[in-house]
Amino acid sequence: MPISIPESERKGLSSDIVVPHGASIPTYGSAMAVAEVDGIIYFIGGYNRDVQYSQLNEAYDPVTDTWTTKAPMPTGREFCKAGVINSKIYVYGGYNGAYLGTLEEYDPATNSWTSKTGATARYQFALCVLNGVLHAFAGHDGSAAITTHEIYDPVTDTWTSKAPYPQAFYDLSGAATDTKVYGFGGIAANGYGSALCYEYDPSSDTWAQKADMLKQAYGAEAVELNGLIYVLGGHYGSGTAYDDVQIYDPATDTWEYGVEMPTAKFDFHAVVSGQKIYCLQKGIPYSLEIFDPEKVNTVELIRSDSNVIVSITKTPIPLEIYDIDGLVGTYDVGTYGPFVGPVTVKVPKERAWSRASTKAAVVLY
Repeated sequence: MPISIPESERKGLSSDIVVPHGASIPTYGSAMAVAEVDGIIYFIGGYNRDVQYSQLNEAYDPVTDTWTTKAPMPTGREFCKAGVINSKIYVYGGYNGAYLGTLEEYDPATNSWTSKTGATARYQFALCVLNGVLHAFAGHDGSAAITTHEIYDPVTDTWTSKAPYPQAFYDLSGAATDTKVYGFGGIAANGYGSALCYEYDPSSDTWAQKADMLKQAYGAEAVELNGLIYVLGGHYGSGTAYDDVQIYDPATDTWEYGVEMPTAKFDFHAVVSGQKIYCLQKGIPYSLEIFDPEKVNTVELIRSDSNVIVSITKTPIPLEIYDIDGLVGTYDVGTYGPFVGPVTVKVPKERAWSRASTKAAVVLY
């Protein structure tokens, strides 16, 4: 499981766990589609302050920290979504003054686009890839929130209707594991935000309600990494963005908070590449933030007085212990502990979330 810190206790923690990358983001934009192919991250379409509904296709290389402009998407649009199948990017739906069901395929190997068979016109929907097909569900068709769930097979260039999403939502987020598709939050037909979580099983063509999110959110991003689903950011009605990271474990149907993002955001873009989560805000302010779950091998314990005991869960990874007097030591918490003295817990720079096998949970008493 990830770091387990209750929301009431974590807001004072360090949030500079993110590595801002050096390359300047080339073009302002929002409501883009994002996809990763062979280590390159593509940001496509969106709303651009100069041309409104953008055809832009920009590729970011995390290894060289550089951006490259690629062949533009034929149909300029915002609030479209992208999925990757067999190293090709499929961009579907969106809005450009009209609600779109357009589907276009981009091949990074040839830097070329091909028009494909479209489906239901919608925007602010969820899209995932599972078993070689696109799953597009829910969203808004210009008149109302919808429940429509369709899958696209690139082999046959055809769409098939599947069991509808259980409720009409838009501005929801979605992600897939190896076997299931998940939908999170969103705005209901009555205009209220949601904390609902639904799971789709393609083998039975059925949706099932799962444990609610820890808080309501729409305009969030959801990505799967190592069997866990990270629901990042979003907001709920007030227009104030969240910095929350809600982490869902499908195996146990449970939620926990991760360490919050340093920049609160909604309607941004997140994608997994090379076992890291990349979060891009191409609006104002610009930000490209990178989370590395494998780097959380340490936590800092800073002593403040002498009345509280901190218990550290057993972990195979040594934890670095810091006290307020500057004494630094490394202790194997399998043999050391509890650490006595009231403390504040912080996560060092360039650290992010731990995985189940490297849990570094800290409980304050």
